[in-house]
Amino acid sequence: MVEEILRKYGFNKEEREKIINSYPLIRVKDETCANNIERNFKFFEALGYKKSDIIRIFVSCLPVTSLSSSKLKEKLENLQKLGYSEKEAINMTILCPTLFSYGYSNINSKVEGMIGLGFPKMKSLKMFLSFPALFCYSTENVKKKISDMVDLGFTLEQVRKMVARCPQIFGHGVSNLKEKINGLISLGFSENQALKMIPLYPQIFTNSIDTLKNKI
Repeated sequence: MVEEILRKYGFNKEEREKIINSYPLIRVKDETCANNIERNFKFFEALGYKKSDIIRIFVSCLPVTSLSSSKLKEKLENLQKLGYSEKEAINMTILCPTLFSYGYSNINSKVEGMIGLGFPKMKSLKMFLSFPALFCYSTENVKKKISDMVDLGFTLEQVRKMVARCPQIFGHGVSNLKEKINGLISLGFSENQALKMIPLYPQIFTNSIDTLKNKI
């Protein structure tokens, strides 16, 4: 029955196999699984999620297949309790389906962690809104990434401003950031010029070297 339901809603073969073989499902009766999937698919549709986004949520966050609709609703309400609108909460879960596996205390602690690192609450909330995957990083991990950027030659204040404007930087490792600096140097800029340029345009860290080359 699970196979039939997944076919009905447009999951491809690879997506069906991933869900059917997932740990949350192999412990539950086939009929129960099928009912859960259909119920939750309709729950997302009623909230205005696109079909392609719903499929990606199921595949990216397998616990969604077994959570009750009331539990899914609670996860969205948890984001709203932080200060986000319903539309913002929905968009955040589309960008980062893993949010459906976190409780309120977990996501709230991440916001508190950012505040503890020197970011005002409203700025912190905007950073999470722009880059919801930030909820997946521990405060210690974020602190380490900030420290790594300071070691690259930026001041702490510069780093704070850069990640506030472009929190997607947190999704790149320090070796990747070094490559971008070296890429600018290979394009004719001195290291000092590169370190002055990036704080003005922090999105440089999220572009490929080829993209930077075409823009310069």
